[in-house]
Amino acid sequence: MRAVDLAPLDGAVLAGRRGWDLSAPYQAFAPEASGHVVIRSEEVNRVELTLGDAAGARYTGYLRTGEGLAPLPIGLQLDATTGVFTWAPGVGFVGAYDLLFVRSAGAHAVARQEVRVMLAPKGSGLVGPQVVIDAPRSLQDVAQPFVLGGWAADLNTIDGTGIATVHAWAYPLAGGLPVFLGATSYGGARPDVAAVYGEQFRDSGFGLVVQGLGHGHYDLAVFAWSTEAAGFAPAKVVRVTVR
Repeated sequence: MRAVDLAPLDGAVLAGRRGWDLSAPYQAFAPEASGHVVIRSEEVNRVELTLGDAAGARYTGYLRTGEGLAPLPIGLQLDATTGVFTWAPGVGFVGAYDLLFVRSAGAHAVARQEVRVMLAPKGSGLVGPQVVIDAPRSLQDVAQPFVLGGWAADLNTIDGTGIATVHAWAYPLAGGLPVFLGATSYGGARPDVAAVYGEQFRDSGFGLVVQGLGHGHYDLAVFAWSTEAAGFAPAKVVRVTVR
């Protein structure tokens, strides 16, 4: 199998889609700095990817494991002549699956493509827009000024973090109009997020210094504008007491 690993890495942008709507348009998936094309999905959800259409080429595929190369996961179908693969992973297929696809001309491997499929549990919501508030903590008493911070990313995007801006509001539990706290500073480095979701999402941190609120109990709501959905994602909320 060593000859397979020595085949040149093909850094082409690949076309693909997720879900069961076979009329859905294809998206473009570009390799990350590592050379991997990363697709995020969920168990029991369909993934389709086109590896290329080189005339006369044949495609083979493998699963990378800690012990070396193994057969492709159960249920993954690869058309050896068109380079199209589809996979509807069953229940329990959760985690990262590193796939190696090899394009051959005759008996010679001429190129390889590295694809990482990252599967979350079905219904987990670990696809699409994600907003996480790191500070303050839920039910925390805070003295002003304090920092409202966390990270936001749209995991469906194929370019950048998928977030254009992040707005914060304070909703008084005693009633009354919500208070616009402002647009946060967005784009802070989050190596922890990159380690889980990929380097594409490293600059996903946000932060805002909050001051000027009256004493009381508030729901702090953070809204992230998704460039993928062209709208604000549902708010992430943390309840605090402001002293």
